[in-house]
Amino acid sequence: MIASSFAHRMALVAAACITLVGDHRLQAQDTGLPESVRVGLARYADLDPLAVTWSETTEATLLGREKIAPKMLSAYINRNNVLQLAFRDGRMYMGRNPVSGKARVEIAFDRSVFYMGDPAKGPQDSKNKPSLIRSMPGQKPPKTSYFEDGYFRAAGIRLPRYVEELVLSWRPQSELLALLAEGGRVEATGLTELDGRKLMCVQVTAQDLSKQYPPADLAELEKQLRVMSSVAKLSEEDIQKRLASARKAQTARPPQRRFDFYFDPERGYAVRHLDTRDETGRLLTRSDCTEHEQMTDRDVWLPRRCRVEHYTFVGMEDQVFGSPLYADRYEVSAFDLKPWPDERFELKYTTPGTRVNDKTFPEVKGDFGVTYEIPANPQQLDEVIAAARGKYLAEANADKRSHTFRILFLVLNGVGLSVLVIYLVVHRRKKASSA
Repeated sequence: MIASSFAHRMALVAAACITLVGDHRLQAQDTGLPESVRVGLARYADLDPLAVTWSETTEATLLGREKIAPKMLSAYINRNNVLQLAFRDGRMYMGRNPVSGKARVEIAFDRSVFYMGDPAKGPQDSKNKPSLIRSMPGQKPPKTSYFEDGYFRAAGIRLPRYVEELVLSWRPQSELLALLAEGGRVEATGLTELDGRKLMCVQVTAQDLSKQYPPADLAELEKQLRVMSSVAKLSEEDIQKRLASARKAQTARPPQRRFDFYFDPERGYAVRHLDTRDETGRLLTRSDCTEHEQMTDRDVWLPRRCRVEHYTFVGMEDQVFGSPLYADRYEVSAFDLKPWPDERFELKYTTPGTRVNDKTFPEVKGDFGVTYEIPANPQQLDEVIAAARGKYLAEANADKRSHTFRILFLVLNGVGLSVLVIYLVVHRRKKASSA
């Protein structure tokens, strides 16, 4: 009954959008975004500071279970997590606590250091120990995304996607305003009605920059694939297919999308519905948000519940179905508007036995940092770290000496070979002349 009601409601949304396009109240593109909407959406920046805790479940539909490969279903679908995401003045924290299955994950950025940790709650053994990685922003690929912001995206709110965005000065903003800042354009605006509420519909076309792939070293990629081939049993055909796909991604332009935003003027222009369509108009995702709540002392409203339907799937982008393959559900349990102190955006694991990989020391080069375990006696920590740094430097120097010796060996061999060739040539000439 609930699913039927929801489907009927979403059909009304689609019909409303179609009505809007032909409505006499439709504004031409050159009028741009109405000022009242722009002012309302600009208030999304007032969400900082904020921490939101929500549950996330992902379930495949009957069609999805039929069309999506079982391995992909187990990897991407049937998720059940509790997430918390907090931000303040450019700092960010995310914690993911699976109800069952995968390990707990914590990620944080304190404006200078990235932290990635697994607290490993529960009985500890050699396979279940807490772990922590500390690194600097420059040691991360700039187009890498770490923070899971599905609830915010469903609600039409843009947070930083990539490392390169996190290190800049940023504040939360409306997804619509972010798209316009990236070169998108307003195609149509107008009023419509849904569930007895007057909503403002704004249609925007823009490139989906989240699908833009960063430059890649194809030679290095091929090297990695060939190293992996012995473990993953990749055939030469598989390797060539992946390389061809990487080359294509390098030259492909971000896809063009149409976004249909439905804002509630009585709720600070909060998003109630958001449709994403491809260049041909096919529906890709549909977001429905309800139970909006005003944030205390702020003219901003956030939903307690969101549902996002997906009509295509990773690896199946050329196939878009008329019915959803799977749906994400988000249910907020807490809004925390109090500013978190700086130390809450740092991961400081003190449990004895915690494995630490610290890349923030100046002597660290490459992907591997200084590694050590937290000792049982906290007073020994500085001594353990000093010993680990000494070991790292010794191994780094040994690698340098080994590399130098290898080069010297090759040079000497080359010189020796040259001398031998010269000797043989001179010897043959002398032998020929004496004959």
